Amino acid sequence: MADDDTLLRSNLVGGEAAVGADDATTSSDAGGFGITSANSFSEDAWRHYVKLTGTPPAMEEKLRAIFAPGDLTLVALIDDSDGMDSMLRPRTNLPSITNGLTTRWSELALHLEKLVRLAAAAGVARGVDLLFMNTRKRDTTVTEPGDVSELFFAAPAGSRSPLNTLLKDALARYSAAPGRVILLIFCNAEPNDGGFIKLHKQLASLPPNCYVSLVNCSENVRDITPIYAWERDFPRYHGQSTYYEELVTTHAARGTNAGFNRSVYVQDMIVGPFFPEIATQIRARAGKTIRSRFVKGKGPIYEAQSFGRVDAESGKAVAQAATAGIDA
Repeated sequence: MADDDTLLRSNLVGGEAAVGADDATTSSDAGGFGITSANSFSEDAWRHYVKLTGTPPAMEEKLRAIFAPGDLTLVALIDDSDGMDSMLRPRTNLPSITNGLTTRWSELALHLEKLVRLAAAAGVARGVDLLFMNTRKRDTTVTEPGDVSELFFAAPAGSRSPLNTLLKDALARYSAAPGRVILLIFCNAEPNDGGFIKLHKQLASLPPNCYVSLVNCSENVRDITPIYAWERDFPRYHGQSTYYEELVTTHAARGTNAGFNRSVYVQDMIVGPFFPEIATQIRARAGKTIRSRFVKGKGPIYEAQSFGRVDAESGKAVAQAATAGIDA
């Protein structure tokens, strides 16, 4: 396994499409989306953010290396189907785990606020582009964390999760960006506009400047298990589970003093596509594996397996989280 310095050198540049801040330009394409402006990294702002969020040193090093070139565009693809209004049902209802949140929609809003805060600290001048699967008129760019809550005040009302359609549009739009683009996909279930098979095909042909984190917002992990196994299939791709599941897995792998909180959870979304082997190692240490089997007419089917250590550590993780102030 390559060391971290080697990974930093080899994973940060998306082919010839990546450029430095001096080369980045601004474009007024349709809707104002798609091209990053030159970003400005402030050491003081960054140090304040790292201290405030309790960012672990190893994570801080990777984030700094990713953001420092100043050429990133951050894009969130948001599932606004009515399933996102379902109640949160982690394996515990401790306030320290749920943070008083009641629905997947409200939890997503909190994570997006933390994403915007991270972008601001890292000097991403453009902020974060938000694209919605059903209500495209909501599409906007957010530079202040407080602006997210206004967008999420109304409950989601879409009846479908047309992720493949939105991803196709986004890839066409952002493939022209002069720098690197991170597409953070927040989904509630299997896309109903072509399913996982179509999604797999799109990920197999990512433009060289695009990186993808696909985040599961549903507690029904089995419904969307393939997103984790795909890390073996694609470069520049990362699959991530719900906050609670990632908390338990991290504690099982690294102990309850691992420094995991919601800000670190959001940071994982950024780091994951550049360093996918990190998540694979954590799951392996926690006793989680992904196996695949081929089903005629359906293609590869992926199943999550746990060999007991995660569940055994779950109670410890919950007990520790109850008093550790995990929501940074």
